[in-house]
Amino acid sequence: MGWLPVVTISEPIFPTLVYAFYSRATYELGGPIISTVRGVEIQLDPKSICRILDIALVGLSVYESKAWPNVSGFEPRKAFLMDYILMKRRIHVEYLLMMHIISCCESTTRLLPYGRFLARVFKDVGVDLSRETDFEAPNIYDTYDEQSLGQMKFEKTLDGS
Repeated sequence: MGWLPVVTISEPIFPTLVYAFYSRATYELGGPIISTVRGVEIQLDPKSICRILDIALVGLSVYESKAWPNVSGFEPRKAFLMDYILMKRRIHVEYLLMMHIISCCESTTRLLPYGRFLARVFKDVGVDLSRETDFEAPNIYDTYDEQSLGQMKFEKTLDGS
């Protein structure tokens, strides 16, 4: 399904830089997301996310759920994702990731997810991380490996993802 590169990222989280990324993020509907961290411009779109995660640009690009009926206790995005996971259909993981980051920028709850992914982005674009003293190192509970995903009954696709 293409999720393995996302859930197995083992990078430290730099809270100050993650906050800077989200607080300076600008975007248009459908991307790209543009931000600046330590004077370095970051531009995230599905193509750059694929390159950073080393995944193929394949699958269905869907995120919005406006066509779904409003039913108490029913979350269309979760239902959509579960259908695709159970039916083993390909989803544009990078598009979903980008759209969720945009959604978090718009949210009033101020969640700042994907810190480990953003650490990889910061490295990719050349943000100097050598001076960072505020970081959270990864531990065994932060990422999944092939064994733990197998225990959850996830299987690799033919392309190994």
